[in-house]
Amino acid sequence: MKVLLLGATGLLGHNVLRALIREGHDVHVLVRKHLVLPIGYNHKIKTFFGSFIDEKDLIKAACGCQAIINCAGATDMSLLNVQEFLPANRDGVDVICRVMDKLGITTLVHTVMGRPIIWLLRKTLGTRPLKNRIMPKASVKEKL
Repeated sequence: MKVLLLGATGLLGHNVLRALIREGHDVHVLVRKHLVLPIGYNHKIKTFFGSFIDEKDLIKAACGCQAIINCAGATDMSLLNVQEFLPANRDGVDVICRVMDKLGITTLVHTVMGRPIIWLLRKTLGTRPLKNRIMPKASVKEKL
């Protein structure tokens, strides 16, 4: 399966990247220009540079993928207020859903607490069904 992984340079994302490669998936990653992936992966993945909250960057990276795994988000505790967390942790979900709709991607694995993501997806998608948009953790490995 061709998968776009967001947040591949973080602790969780790095481990997800290793698992995807080990399982033989075709992996795209979208990373910020100043971040570097761990040594040894560059020949096994397709790297795109940019921001997942920029729709054009995300479309380029997600083109041809069947699924998106989002491990990205602001976790820096030195950020001064909640407004600094919102672009990646709230607004990014909206961008991801719009890109999924435009490209026909039906599977999203999003690594956040359940209630906020369900609320955000319902806000983004309205009354459209959430089937294939949200799944329990136990189903993630099976889906991949």
